[in-house]
Amino acid sequence: MTLNVVTVMMLVIGINCFNIDTNNVVNILGPEGTHFGYSAVMFSNEDSQNWVVVGAIKANFTNNQNIKSPGNIFKCKLNFTQSTHDTCKPMDIRTNDNIRWPDLPGYEEDDELLGASMAIFDDTIITCAPLWKNMIPLRSS
Repeated sequence: MTLNVVTVMMLVIGINCFNIDTNNVVNILGPEGTHFGYSAVMFSNEDSQNWVVVGAIKANFTNNQNIKSPGNIFKCKLNFTQSTHDTCKPMDIRTNDNIRWPDLPGYEEDDELLGASMAIFDDTIITCAPLWKNMIPLRSS
């Protein structure tokens, strides 16, 4: 019944559609099996170079292979005269693996989905790892 109502409404109201440009496609290639392209944001730097930051929620950090599929983000320079890009570089968003916050006894980064969502404000890239786990021990009474 609901499908019939929706179909009639679409016919009566009319639907306007459009296609995204399919003639000038740019393919950005990343590591297979990492969900490369799960999220993406574009920006231009001060030299007017075009870039895209791409989330790959199952990628591994380049500086720590002991963490299971934490995710990563990649910075890719865009060149609209080429149809395929494979020059994306992983962004090292961790400053030092050996330093932990003093009030945080531990955290878990396995399967944290780093790069699940991203935004750019001014010159700052913000990324999310929704399954990052803060390991706070229970206090005994």
